[in-house]
Amino acid sequence: AERSILQAVAPEIAALSEAAVLVELGSGSSEKTRVLLDVLRDAGTLRAYVPVDVSESALMLAGDALSLEYPGLAVHAVLSDFEEQLGLPSGADAEDGPRLVAFLGSTIGNMVPAERAAFLRRVRSRLRPGDSFLLGTDLVKDPAVLVAAYDDAAGVTAAFNKNVLAVLNAELGADFDL
Repeated sequence: AERSILQAVAPEIAALSEAAVLVELGSGSSEKTRVLLDVLRDAGTLRAYVPVDVSESALMLAGDALSLEYPGLAVHAVLSDFEEQLGLPSGADAEDGPRLVAFLGSTIGNMVPAERAAFLRRVRSRLRPGDSFLLGTDLVKDPAVLVAAYDDAAGVTAAFNKNVLAVLNAELGADFDL
């Protein structure tokens, strides 16, 4: 759903932002981002992409793929926790031109209201005149849908969570009862 919405409005986003730099907070694989990269490139404004993520391997894989897919695009990956440090380049590290800072997905819905407010204030404090902010959110979901997604009958989520606890036990000396 988010991809189809993004495809429908991306040309308008590109025209309104005139972004020379696309900064994506929590970029992951940068899959949906390609929609924005395509329209900004086609508009002739795009010069750089700054994926920000906590996963070094995701940044490396996405950066390598994007460098091949978008020859001439400067890709400046930033290893950072966007909730704490944002990873937004500033000062001498910043590319010239307006930036479009994108926070796609529905991650903001995982934050409690005070966290959301603090996060949005931090983002706003790092935006410069002429920059734009694109926020992806999700619809309010029926609690039964969420429980089904996170408490699946096959036990995949439970197995994942137990594995996290087992790693904590083994690596950090925790004593969780699996």
